[in-house]
This record gives sequence, C-alpha cells and structure tokens, in this order.
Amino acid sequence: MRALVMGAVNNVRTKILLGTGGGNVSAVTESFAKKLRLGRLANAGLNIDVQGIGNSKVETTTRAMVNMTLGWEVVYRFEVWMLDHHAGVDVILGTGFMIPAGIPLDLFNSNAKLPDEIEINLVKSASARGDSNYGEAISGGAAETMNVSSRFTAEFRLQRRPPDEATYELWVMRVNKLVPTVRFTQKRRPSRVLQTNTGGKPGSCTARFPVIQWIPHKLLPLTEAYARVNLKKYRDWQVVAYDAAVDRDLLKK
Repeated sequence: MRALVMGAVNNVRTKILLGTGGGNVSAVTESFAKKLRLGRLANAGLNIDVQGIGNSKVETTTRAMVNMTLGWEVVYRFEVWMLDHHAGVDVILGTGFMIPAGIPLDLFNSNAKLPDEIEINLVKSASARGDSNYGEAISGGAAETMNVSSRFTAEFRLQRRPPDEATYELWVMRVNKLVPTVRFTQKRRPSRVLQTNTGGKPGSCTARFPVIQWIPHKLLPLTEAYARVNLKKYRDWQVVAYDAAVDRDLLKK
C-alpha cells in the first residue's frame, strides 16, 4: 500500500511516496541528491539491492543523512539510500522510517496518520484496479493499432483540450520496445506522442491502449511502468529512443 504526500528534504518541498510494500527501504534519487548537494556517508561495507519498486533490480552502496519534514513542523533526521528507484517521485519512505517515526499505520482500514494529526488514505498498488478513486484518471492513446518497424517512429495525436494541469499530472507509459516521446504546443500543452521502436523486430501498440494518463495530483498510477515527463526515468527513455531511431531529427523537433 502507498500514498503520495507533500513534504520536504533539507527544506526543499517535494512529493514523497510512503510505501508499505517495499519493506523498510527509504531512498532519494541520485539527481535529487545532487540538486540538494547531499554529502555521502562513509560506505562501511553496506549495500542494498531492491526488487519491485521499478521494472528491474537496483542496488547502491551510497547513503546520505537528511532532514525530512512531514506536515509543516516535525523534522526527522535519518539516513536514506541514494539510488534511482524508478518510483515516479524523487523520495520514497518505507516502514523502516515510518514505524520508528511513530506514524500509525492502519492497514486494515487503509490509512495512516502523519504528524499534526493529518490522516491520509493508503492506496493499494496494481492489484487494486477496482479502487473507485482511479475512475478520475483520464487516458490517452492511439485511435488505431500502431505497427512500428524496427528503429522507426510513428505518432498519434492527443485530445485538443487536455485536463487542467492544476488538478491532473501527465504520466506516460513505455510499451515493451516502443518508447514514447511527448510533444507539446507553444503553450506547453501535450499535443501528440511519438512511439519509437527501439527493438530489432517490428512492434505494435493496440488501439486505445493508455500510453498517456492524466492522474489527479494526490494519486499515483496503478503500475510503475508509467513515468512523469519531468523525471529522470523519462529522460533515460529519450536517450534510448534517440540512439535507436533512424530519423533522429524527428525526435529533436
């Protein structure tokens, strides 16, 4: 179970993923650590590898000491791992943080209580597709099945009036070897999606498959296969697409 909350790391406000399914792991991404100029702690022979946060196993030997704020007043000082966990946000906090910090977890009723008596709902992950909150998500995909030859790029257009960005966040999904690239108008509205086949064989994406999802700010996608376009995970996809594409100029536009 998990929940997305606002907090701060070293006084920098950011979204934080609270999760009970990933065990006791608490971590920040390498890019966020660099932004905060976090000092690295001595190795001391410690390391960790994590399976299940993203699509593959990740490991690290690097830790940092941070000041973590939940709510507006209570600050916790503790160690986190530095690794690119592909969870869709820069900071994840596991039960190894929440239990010592005294955050009550009521898994039966799917809620937790943050400092200042703020109560939040815990959302089940991919298996909870019946959760009514996800009826608010808005999907975007190709009107017809897309068949893309190896190293070539195809595109589909999005609806003319995207959901209000004050309410929704844009997430995008990689479908097997088809890497998505979102194109925006001059007013920064998403208008179309390029699909680059990075594999050695033809690939396809079925009609109406939700490559794009607009999800309310306080929710997360039901699968970790989605990424926000402003995160490292998405930028890494673009490097893969550019390296594989026959027409690289198309991806530069």
